[in-house]
Amino acid sequence: MKKTTSLALTCVFSLFASNSQAEISLYAGIATGLSSFDYTDVEQGIATKAFAGYRLYDNIAFEATLYDSGNADINSLPGVSLSSTGINIAGLYRISTSVTNLTVMVGGGFYNFETTVVDPYYFLPFNTPATEKGSGLSLAGGVELGVTKTIILRADIDMFFGVRDFANDGGINSLNLGIVLNF
Repeated sequence: MKKTTSLALTCVFSLFASNSQAEISLYAGIATGLSSFDYTDVEQGIATKAFAGYRLYDNIAFEATLYDSGNADINSLPGVSLSSTGINIAGLYRISTSVTNLTVMVGGGFYNFETTVVDPYYFLPFNTPATEKGSGLSLAGGVELGVTKTIILRADIDMFFGVRDFANDGGINSLNLGIVLNF
């Protein structure tokens, strides 16, 4: 037990110590892309997100994101669509590469979403629009390319697990392109 605790603390402290000279910075950005629910009969939606973060050292950041999956039409029910909106709070680990100004990032977090189904033709056995709220875990990964010190281009994927959606509570995956501004 003591060896495991000591090893874990050593890893954490070395992570922080290796970047003790880095700047602490705030950043914000927007992104858009394609979202997909874990169903075979649901079309992709146009996802949008706005995010703000706090970069602690070069390799650690904390980020809050307002996310909207966009409307995803259900093929088997004409006119019926699903969408999820909410907030995601995540921690990111950033890895600098040998390519100038290119950073790889991975992270995980916790989301709180509200899923809405709209059925204008009354195919479903309940009144719509109807909402279902839920929360769960998220994973993210991506790359950032610094155009200037202030402007960064970002490509990322977000994965939200167990999103409440009136059926099997599947996931949502989102592939996004965006821009980040450092302050």
